[in-house]
Amino acid sequence: MKHHRIGTLGVLLATVAACAPAAATAAPVTVNLRVEGSAGTVFEGPVATDAKAITTGSGGSHECDGTQGGNPTGATPGGTPTTALDDAAHDTGFTWDGRYGVGGFDDFLVERLAGDGTVGTFGSSSWSLSVDRVAASVGGCQMRVNNGDTVLWEWTQYGENNLELSAPAKAQVGDPVQVTVQQFDASGNLSPAAGADVAGQLTDSNGNATLTFGSPGTQHLKATIANAIRSNAVDICVFNPGSSACDTAPPSGQVQGAIKDRLAPSLALRGIRRGKRFHHGHGPRKLSGTAHDAGGLYQIYFELTRRTHAGCRWYSAKRSVFTRARHSCHARFQRLGTKAPWSYLLPKRLPRGKYTLVEKAIDHSFNASRAHVTFRVL
Repeated sequence: MKHHRIGTLGVLLATVAACAPAAATAAPVTVNLRVEGSAGTVFEGPVATDAKAITTGSGGSHECDGTQGGNPTGATPGGTPTTALDDAAHDTGFTWDGRYGVGGFDDFLVERLAGDGTVGTFGSSSWSLSVDRVAASVGGCQMRVNNGDTVLWEWTQYGENNLELSAPAKAQVGDPVQVTVQQFDASGNLSPAAGADVAGQLTDSNGNATLTFGSPGTQHLKATIANAIRSNAVDICVFNPGSSACDTAPPSGQVQGAIKDRLAPSLALRGIRRGKRFHHGHGPRKLSGTAHDAGGLYQIYFELTRRTHAGCRWYSAKRSVFTRARHSCHARFQRLGTKAPWSYLLPKRLPRGKYTLVEKAIDHSFNASRAHVTFRVL
């Protein structure tokens, strides 16, 4: 079926019908998410996602699991482009909003994301969605995503092409390096992008440009050209002659579709047994765990939630406090870096409550693993 870009009313994100029967849910998946705003890249990186209820200030709460719109394909509930967007927003702090039911559609509209767009106001630009280069023909909650999918949300005028940058993962100081820029339309058709700017060099008619780096380090590249959406990012590890500094460099940031490495990181939480009960005043203060992946770790995270009669709170490492109690808990993962084993020291021992501690690790092929323990402080 031919896909078309969704127009200026925003991207439709369908909601599940009320009182729908429960269905089996697929395993979480990890996608390569990119969010391109008018002034720059809002987010780019791997996101582990799964079916969930999504809440916006203007649209309320609705399920988003790929089965909305009547589920004509009989898909199993699972992660979607919109759950990936929402998970990234919660993890990193950018915000988005959209109304529900506009024009009689049982869907959300992505109307504002980061600094672009205004709820209830339509102009020449809008938020658009594509998956694996092809513009979505349905809303972001009506389609499932799979491991390794490339999900792109972009602030765009109708008809703008997208750029795709590819380059080697490493290069020696002083040696010429060829990079390639292609462009793709709403149907995913690729063609060379002539005149694209990559680190100050313009591509030729075949979309190629030659770069030379004068010092070692990591070069973070993107391609741009007028009237097109900027490209994905590519990191090139630049090394001095004879150096082994880049021998373990991860793959470059070029889009490759399905990932080859499907082995997720191994991980485990340490120090707190599942179901353990601590006496008041002796709750844990130190969180710790391990993580390992043969191809290297992209990021390790933890998430800590506390439930009491007042509601649910989650721990914010940025503020070193638990959030205010709420009826529902939309906790955010906290970044730990890439070194393992890891530990995190809380400001004080945990008070009374029922706790869930989650560890998440993502490798350079965007595979994700999670481990969790539940415990109580009496």
